[in-house]
Amino acid sequence: FAGVVPSPLCTQAGKAGVARALALPRPTLAVGDGATDLAMKPEVDAFAAYVGFVRRESVVAGADFVVASFAELMELVLRSE
Repeated sequence: FAGVVPSPLCTQAGKAGVARALALPRPTLAVGDGATDLAMKPEVDAFAAYVGFVRRESVVAGADFVVASFAELMELVLRSE
């Protein structure tokens, strides 16, 4: 696969780097279900572990919030406004 550039989203620190580069308005909430998602936490204000498909206890342990559905996510976002 010569010339193929791997996505930064596939690496442990890649998502944090993308979040930092985006310079999103604050406060910023990241949502994910894996360790590479949780790695965004230093670059965002809060992290919600999504457990609607699979529950990874290490991700839940590091999360600020836990959501199992889009409805729960919306409730969390609307509550914080």
